[in-house]
Amino acid sequence: MSVAGPRPDRTRARRGGTRARRGGTGAGTDLGRTTLLAATLILPLGGLAPLLRQGEGLAGAAATTLMILTTGWLLRRLGLTVARSIVLLIVLVTASGAVLTVGWAAAHGIPPGDAVSALGEDAVATIVSQSYPVRPGAGLAALLVAGSALVAVVGELLVVGARIPAGVALLQIALLLPGILITGVTPWPWVLSSALALLLLLAAAGDGRPEGERTRSRTSPGRLLATLGAATALVLVAGALTSVLPGSRSGTPLAGQGGGSAVSPLIVLGQDLRRGDAVELLEMRSTAEQLPYLWTAVLDEATPTGWREGSDGRRTDADSPVQNPVPGLAAGTPSTPVETEVRITGLRGAALPVPYPAVAVSPAQEGWTWDADALTLGAGAGGVQEGAYAVRSLDVDAAGAGQGAGSTELAPDDESRAVPEDVPPAVVEAARSAVGDADGALEVGRALQDFFRSGDFSYSESAPVAEGYDGDSARMIEAVLAARSGYCVHYASAMALMARLEGVPARIAVGFLPGSEGRESEDGWRVVTSHDAHAWPELYVDGVGWTPFEPTPSTGSSPVAEPSTAATPGAAEETPSAAPSASAAPSSTPAESASARPEDGVPGTEGAAVDPVAIPVALLAVVAALVVVAPASLRLLQRHRRRRRGGAGPAWAELEAVAVDLGLPVGVSDTHSVLAERWDSGPAGPAHAVAVAADAEAFAPRAGGRRSADADAEVWALAAEASRALRRRASLGAVLRARVLPSSLFRRGRTRRAGDVAPPS
Repeated sequence: MSVAGPRPDRTRARRGGTRARRGGTGAGTDLGRTTLLAATLILPLGGLAPLLRQGEGLAGAAATTLMILTTGWLLRRLGLTVARSIVLLIVLVTASGAVLTVGWAAAHGIPPGDAVSALGEDAVATIVSQSYPVRPGAGLAALLVAGSALVAVVGELLVVGARIPAGVALLQIALLLPGILITGVTPWPWVLSSALALLLLLAAAGDGRPEGERTRSRTSPGRLLATLGAATALVLVAGALTSVLPGSRSGTPLAGQGGGSAVSPLIVLGQDLRRGDAVELLEMRSTAEQLPYLWTAVLDEATPTGWREGSDGRRTDADSPVQNPVPGLAAGTPSTPVETEVRITGLRGAALPVPYPAVAVSPAQEGWTWDADALTLGAGAGGVQEGAYAVRSLDVDAAGAGQGAGSTELAPDDESRAVPEDVPPAVVEAARSAVGDADGALEVGRALQDFFRSGDFSYSESAPVAEGYDGDSARMIEAVLAARSGYCVHYASAMALMARLEGVPARIAVGFLPGSEGRESEDGWRVVTSHDAHAWPELYVDGVGWTPFEPTPSTGSSPVAEPSTAATPGAAEETPSAAPSASAAPSSTPAESASARPEDGVPGTEGAAVDPVAIPVALLAVVAALVVVAPASLRLLQRHRRRRRGGAGPAWAELEAVAVDLGLPVGVSDTHSVLAERWDSGPAGPAHAVAVAADAEAFAPRAGGRRSADADAEVWALAAEASRALRRRASLGAVLRARVLPSSLFRRGRTRRAGDVAPPS
């Protein structure tokens, strides 16, 4: 005969096992692991910086990631099991996203059912119509936050749930991939720091088992190889992509790319041209005999990897009454004033398209600025918005300038003649052969233009990609000259470099062709789409300044192929006014245009700058509200359902749930009487009475029938009295936690076929 005695060791072991299953690891270990996971997922976001204007939106994505991982850690610390904490985290994130989306839709007058599609369309419009770096609108900002939220939840599943921390390497690759694929440049500082964070995470994750279940065995060679392999794969994938993508930087990974180097928009221009569907960007009309090209950017720095925008020049306010001085334009050079109206419909970006050389704009919005050297028009902090404006420019007669017209004090410096090192000999020889005996910048430009438009070269947007020479570096130009096929990016880059090799200042302009004939509206506006994106070279001609050329075969007519017939020798003496004339004023103000064309975008969101932290802060507020309201509401509903069912069993279940919410120990093998003795202050307390009634209801003969309403009311009153006694003895923190996040909601119910009262025989 054995005597049953106390089993403190087994109880402690059982409770310790429960803690291990719930917490997974100690609080400090879990917090450290969560911190490393956050670093592992936030660092790769730096690879997206070249795609976003001044990195806008990345702070919001990082804040979202940190907030979600912190919420998961807090849920585990509140006693939830790993599985339940992840499920609740997914529910909270999904509900928060839905609430924010519906709120955004209500604020912008959009039906809630159309909110997601409206945000998606806005994001697509931003990506399609802008060259990187883009300024995120509401749609793209929401996409960044949603993507970072998804990555954070999947990371939580891999590291905390499935205990496969090496899988985080796939998430890092997914975050780094867009920047590498679009720019062709690997952000090595972010790749290497991400790999280091991954190594630290893998080391901190241990063998993946709860702290109480770990053994003292040393790390196995297989796990060590997996750890190193995951980090190595991250670096190798990034390096492999760099070596095969056009425009990638040469040299070893540690050669560096320069933190301040800008990424050329020419690669993105090529991608825009190859998009299947054209997107309407703007409409234009002009007093010029032939609609002019529109400028948005100037690339004046020739590097070994291609053409880049140099440092920002002097900027002046666009609303200044003084018209722009035209760099290099001599007083005796013939020119004719031209009025051009532009109506923005779908374009997004940081620059407003203008003809060259632009001398004034009306109406000038607050924040618009001129680049004094490139004469491009910046849209300010708000970005390009829907609306209309008129630009006064000059139609300069380059042929009429004559020899020795002289240049102004705004003549370019030696940087505009600089060529990168190691230009292939084939490119040097081609430039020398094409120019021949041409003398002077204008004649050199015409010779090079004729070289490309003579019929020996063809236009193709697909051949450079298929044959692997799609880029604007000197090596790619050598390939273009050999293949004699390409599109505007290649011909503009080749002619500008070849002109510099001949000592002529040259640069590349990026912007738009004036659309195709036949796309005019009834009132004379011509539509310009994303397929009209274009690049062309400009050469500096004494007395004329920067002069455009058109070397791309089958693309319009050359701006300077023949002497201009529109200008008259006395035209330069007609001093243009500081602003366009009233007759050329836009038909509607920018605000009126935006409101009149709601179908072109999401109303109220066009070009709006989005605070990078606003969305995650709002998301945090919604999550906090849901954390407070949702669990407490569910717990109240559960209590109400039990009360409606009636009976001693539901009353005891409610009392037990109150104890669990307060953090009191409720073991699987604890009987009703054991728990009642633990909770009551005396042998005949209310908890004991509820326990006896529950056992009687469970095991008494069924002939007794159902309990009366008075008996139900009595047992529920006893349960309520016992619950109040438990709350009085609990700490204030335990009571608050029970109200805000009742843990009984996430605790699997105790199933017993027998209590402390044996069933009748």
